[in-house]
Amino acid sequence: MKVNLVTLLTAVGVGAGVPAARAQQVAAEAKSELVQPERQGDRSDRRHKPDRPDRPEKSDRQRPDKDTVKQLVEEFRTKAEDYKNQQQDLARKLKEASKEDQAKIREQIRQVREDFQESKEQFRDQLKEQRDKVTTELKEKLSQEKEEKRGRPRE
Repeated sequence: MKVNLVTLLTAVGVGAGVPAARAQQVAAEAKSELVQPERQGDRSDRRHKPDRPDRPEKSDRQRPDKDTVKQLVEEFRTKAEDYKNQQQDLARKLKEASKEDQAKIREQIRQVREDFQESKEQFRDQLKEQRDKVTTELKEKLSQEKEEKRGRPRE
């Protein structure tokens, strides 16, 4: 901005018939007259944020809900792998089967698919139950900590 101001004043001075040296002198005077904003003190005057409180140490115990979710996921992965293998085996059998056997194999494929859909729904329901359980426990713990901060025991 300062350089632009000097350039502008020099150009205006030259354009008005003022000698370039005089225009530069006027520009320098104008530049020195610009009001510099005063600093509101140095950084040491600013408010300091208080130090963060120490976090409570994590307990060494494993959270049972986390272990439960891991177990559910592992079981579902096993079921999904079994489903995939069954579908591949039935697809191979379907290609090699006679017309009469193809109908039976297609029915088996449908049944395996339906069973897997049911297991998916059960898995989702179990995860939702775990999520709700953890959410409820967390809300209770937070409300209890708020009450303790206020100094009132929870009833």
